[in-house]
Amino acid sequence: MDIYSILDPRYAECHDIITNYLQDDLNTLYSCILVNRRFCRIFIPILWKNPFKFIKSQEKLLEFFNTIIHCLEINDKQLLIKEKLIKIQDLPTTTKAYFEYNKFIKEFELNPIQKGMRLWITKYITKTTIDGKASTRRIKNSVTIINKYIGKLFFNNEKNENQYETINIHYTDLLSGPNTLFNIYELNNYEKSLIKVNKLTLSFFHKNITTTNLLSIMIRNFLLIQNILSPNIQHLQISIDTTKQHSEFTLSLIKFIKLQNNLKSLLISPFCKKDYFYRDILNLNLQTDSTCSLFKQILLSSSDNLKSLKIRDIYCSFIKEVQQLCNLNLTHFHLIITKELKLVDLMIMLKNFHHLVHLKLSSTFSSQQLKRLSITSSSLRLSINSSPLNNDHQSENIFKLFSQSFPPSLKILEIDFLISENYLQILLFESKFNLQCLKLYGCYTLENTLLRSFINYQKRNNCFKELGIDHYLLFNLSERSLKEAQNYFRITKNTSIDVPFYDIPIKNSPWSGCCNERKTTDY
Repeated sequence: MDIYSILDPRYAECHDIITNYLQDDLNTLYSCILVNRRFCRIFIPILWKNPFKFIKSQEKLLEFFNTIIHCLEINDKQLLIKEKLIKIQDLPTTTKAYFEYNKFIKEFELNPIQKGMRLWITKYITKTTIDGKASTRRIKNSVTIINKYIGKLFFNNEKNENQYETINIHYTDLLSGPNTLFNIYELNNYEKSLIKVNKLTLSFFHKNITTTNLLSIMIRNFLLIQNILSPNIQHLQISIDTTKQHSEFTLSLIKFIKLQNNLKSLLISPFCKKDYFYRDILNLNLQTDSTCSLFKQILLSSSDNLKSLKIRDIYCSFIKEVQQLCNLNLTHFHLIITKELKLVDLMIMLKNFHHLVHLKLSSTFSSQQLKRLSITSSSLRLSINSSPLNNDHQSENIFKLFSQSFPPSLKILEIDFLISENYLQILLFESKFNLQCLKLYGCYTLENTLLRSFINYQKRNNCFKELGIDHYLLFNLSERSLKEAQNYFRITKNTSIDVPFYDIPIKNSPWSGCCNERKTTDY
């Protein structure tokens, strides 16, 4: 079977395998487009599914927007020429685009559209400058006019041609004044474009440098479309950069999150100055009879669907409270230890994770610092020193109880702090699980005797398949011991304990508000 047969529509399954593998490979996609017309028709839609992730510079963004202008309908082009006195045929492409590129876009991002529009206006419409810069007022006036043409191109969906899978709504007051905001809800038939959206990113960059409260306008615009977006959202990402407290905005976001019945992943990345967002979330009264946190509300509302969770130890009390009210069906859990953690709380929490398959225990201390696990009757403690571990009889008994709290369903365990050889043996032989994979990060000294413990564990349980260690530890092992161990299980080199359990549901482009804000002219 040749390549042309594989790309035949009748072989759609082969199609998907090839195109999914290439969807992030710009160079290969571009090469495929240049092969012939048939290849071009197949790979252009893949390239344009989300063109924003390939655009890394303002020059490329300007070229992209210029192509979008040439996708306008003839009548809209004529109106644009009439209103703005610009000859579209003079722009550096043909008067008609080869494809209706806008209809291929399935992952829509607002910020590069807004930015590209201003770059395009500056170069081709507002040619008079003040001190080498385009007139701010002229650009804003042009944006107000062109917004409706671009909006119609992307969201006036009379024939159900533009149905997006991902929407990234990023508002920034460096680009948008009240009159130049791109308002989706003002466009005809916009609902049809949003009904299949299952991934949503909301980000706001608000420096409060103007007298206008732009954030309240952003909230109003978002609330007008949230009812259309809510039913199908599975992956939600929120990012905020602000310099002031906005309780109304925070409350609106909380209400929106609570409305999501099909949510599978939630990433909240507030990087507000002075932690206003965190404070609002923890202090807002979310119920009339209690002061539950947003975190607790999310856990309660998503207890059946939530499968993976990554939290810091300060949230463990919320987990414990939720477990008293309902079952958490987590299969993947990553706990980051930032301070002393009460051992009894951790033991209760682990015992109640009846479906847990993959557990990560890490700390916030830098990898250069020596991180040791200490056990007392009241706490699980990470100590940063080179003092010997406390391995007395009482501590061993406590660690046995701790090891027995691990759920029997656990298959994969990752740890990035130092546990003594004695504790590791207790963990292996006193726990109720049948561990398949153990990954040890940090300053371990892997001796042949410890490797023998893993061999014995595999001989006894016949379940252990993989030991992950830092690459330099391989040099501490004798060739004989290493070869013997590899007869029973794989020995692999670790990467990072912070690698997500699953592929990231929402991959941000350079223009996403969840990336660092680019230096932008205040238009």
